[in-house]
Amino acid sequence: CIARDREVLQAPGVVETPEEPIQTAHQGQRLLHTRKVSIRGADGQPKYLLGISEDITERRADENKLLLTASVFTHAREGITITDARGVILDVNGAFTRITGYSRDEVLGKTPNLLSSGRHAPGFYKDMWRELLANGQWYGEVWNRRKSGEVFAEMLNISAVRDAQGKTRNYVALF
Repeated sequence: CIARDREVLQAPGVVETPEEPIQTAHQGQRLLHTRKVSIRGADGQPKYLLGISEDITERRADENKLLLTASVFTHAREGITITDARGVILDVNGAFTRITGYSRDEVLGKTPNLLSSGRHAPGFYKDMWRELLANGQWYGEVWNRRKSGEVFAEMLNISAVRDAQGKTRNYVALF
């Protein structure tokens, strides 16, 4: 630290250390983002050192989780659909496109109903939604239709994604 501070005292402007591991007595290893600047006197010589450190441990962990989630979404062989609470498609992965023939742009803002094959009685979807709303999850076989018109069977798993208050924010479907 002392050697680094001496460098900062001689440097013009702010010196940043974007990620610096430190060991603490009570919390173990933490990551700090530190900014330091020398404050010069009237004679132009460094008189003081000002430093501000921010603990970025949780933020870095959250970023790593997001990267992992994005990687799973991108590389999964299963089709994945993410909708809002009303069932409007917010995103799909590459496997969805490969399986259904619809591009991501073609389905964004629409509902999964565009895949409907017409093979299920209306009561089927009513029962599915009843279970999904009651239990937060539904699993079963669905007959859907590709963009080409070909009907295909899929094992579908739909899960509600709830916020801290238990309110459904999204649905994630894997098939």
